[in-house]
Amino acid sequence: MALKHTVKLSNVNNLSDARYGAGMGVALMGFHLDSDSPLSTEKYAEITSWVSGPEFVAEFEHPETNRILEIISLCKPDYIQITNAQFLKELSHIDIPIILKWQLNKIQTVPQHTGVSYLLLEDDQSDNLSTAQKEKIKSLSADYPILLGAGISASNVESLFEELPLAGIALKGGDEIRAGYKDYDELADILELLEED
Repeated sequence: MALKHTVKLSNVNNLSDARYGAGMGVALMGFHLDSDSPLSTEKYAEITSWVSGPEFVAEFEHPETNRILEIISLCKPDYIQITNAQFLKELSHIDIPIILKWQLNKIQTVPQHTGVSYLLLEDDQSDNLSTAQKEKIKSLSADYPILLGAGISASNVESLFEELPLAGIALKGGDEIRAGYKDYDELADILELLEED
């Protein structure tokens, strides 16, 4: 299956999500790998060995330089995702593209010209984007390829791509109900709308 737009599936922690996302054609697949993450490097290796297609993203909510370098060495991700722009200078010597994740409610404070591969805008509290947020996204798109991870639903995903200069969207994986069992209704509704004809 191929999708019309780039989709990142974030916070993958089980094989069910990974195989579903790959089968649906997501381009980027993210795994939370902070030092306190329940997902071990061994589990990451196990999951990713069963999946082909997406590029893998090591996601860090509380980045520590030593941990990031350890993950790069052990897991060899295609991308690193961080939430703190101050780490960009420390990581400038690594030869891996970086995704900078930023909270949508702090969109006015996004730093300029950081050279990251994507700016991921997320907000767990936002169901809809405000007019001001949309205007700021349009402005930021001059400096960044934008991945939108907020305010997305099956009812508006197509119109968001028409209205905003997005590089793609980010959806979230999550825990299985029980081993091998997961409800994909919401994900499926969005991804099916993005299938190429």
